[in-house]
Amino acid sequence: MRVFSRNKRFFVTAAVVAGLGVLPAEAAASHKPVPFKATATIAACRGESLTIAAQIEPAVNGVNRRVARAIRRATLRLRFEAAPLFGGTRKSREFDLGRGMDVRRSVRFADLPAQSYGGIVRYRWMRGKRTVMAGHVRTRKARVGGKRGKAFCSLRVGKRPVDTTPPFILPLPYDSGWKRGPLNVFFYVVDDLSGVALVASRVDGGAFVRGRSITVSGEGSHTLEYAARDGAGNQTPLGSITLRVDENPPTMPAVTSPSGSTGDSTPDITWNASTDSGSGVAGYFVLVRNAGGAIVWSQNMPASTTAVTVGQTLGPGDYTAEVIAYDGAGPQPFTATDTRGFSVAAAPGDTDADDDGVQDADDNCPSVPNANQADLDGDTAGDACDTDDDGDGDADGSDNCPTVANSDQTDTDGDGSGDACDGDDDNDTVPDNEDDCPLVKPDSDVDGDGCVP
Repeated sequence: MRVFSRNKRFFVTAAVVAGLGVLPAEAAASHKPVPFKATATIAACRGESLTIAAQIEPAVNGVNRRVARAIRRATLRLRFEAAPLFGGTRKSREFDLGRGMDVRRSVRFADLPAQSYGGIVRYRWMRGKRTVMAGHVRTRKARVGGKRGKAFCSLRVGKRPVDTTPPFILPLPYDSGWKRGPLNVFFYVVDDLSGVALVASRVDGGAFVRGRSITVSGEGSHTLEYAARDGAGNQTPLGSITLRVDENPPTMPAVTSPSGSTGDSTPDITWNASTDSGSGVAGYFVLVRNAGGAIVWSQNMPASTTAVTVGQTLGPGDYTAEVIAYDGAGPQPFTATDTRGFSVAAAPGDTDADDDGVQDADDNCPSVPNANQADLDGDTAGDACDTDDDGDGDADGSDNCPTVANSDQTDTDGDGSGDACDGDDDNDTVPDNEDDCPLVKPDSDVDGDGCVP
């Protein structure tokens, strides 16, 4: 029974070792007394680096003398590894520490990416080219050389990539079209790594000015030069762009006609051409206002023209012709305006007593304004002044259908709306177009069939 028990304990121990994945050297070291104790810990962890410290010291108890003799005649070698949670392991070179079992060594790993790390120290004793004994230990909370370390390390910053690329810089506006001055230019500048440290620019070869904006003034073309530098010292080449600035409006487009009184109801408007020393005249906007100031007609004209015919008939009255010259500056052009008053006289024998734009001779209501000249019954008297719009002989004031001819004035349901224009003649709430007997009231239907018997 005792033999069986020992065998059982042996098999259980072997299964645990296999389940934990311990290396053969570790398993052997854990079950066969060795003359040394190996300890590893992370002694420092900061920024983008960590330090692993290891100590090999003689064992206090349980020394295997045969192993001790073999180790004393061999040289100790150590290799350190920084093992990240994800990714490949960073390894040091193998250090030859000579003969002995009482040594300490530490290795600093730098330029590590940000993440969590553990440490591994691999040891082996060599006799010539033959390995006498080998194994490894993982870092844990322990003291090495009087300093307490830890098992794991999290680098939050990690290695920062080296910045070798200058910033990106773009002046806004970037095109060379004419702009209204003084022109404020802004620089869009970005640098993904070390950040933007300096932005400088100058106009027409003058002194460089620091800042992300600069003002360009003075009418005409200007050369803007600019550059940027990042925190790592990378500088962009000197960029250059031509900017054109317009600071003055065109000359006034003096209106020359019409003037005074004219019998022409579609007069010609003429003006003197404007000039512009910067972006040039881009066009003219011509309009006519009535005596109340409202615009009654307008037209946009190209810069090459100085005359236009009013494209709408103007009734007799007072008006103002207005011409606006505008240049090519953006985004909002400069303008110059001139005006001239004139009046349109009625032609001989031509009158418009109601001032509705229709001459009395052609007006179907000459004393009542009715520009649309509506005449429902076609009797030449407009609806605005016709007392019987539908021409059925009944005056609008007493006609129960004033816009639908119904001389008999029949009103079946007596609701004041004649049958000719009533949608429910018998007032039974059923529309006539859906009513089987549209002229029969419900209380007159004795047998309930919908109609009078």
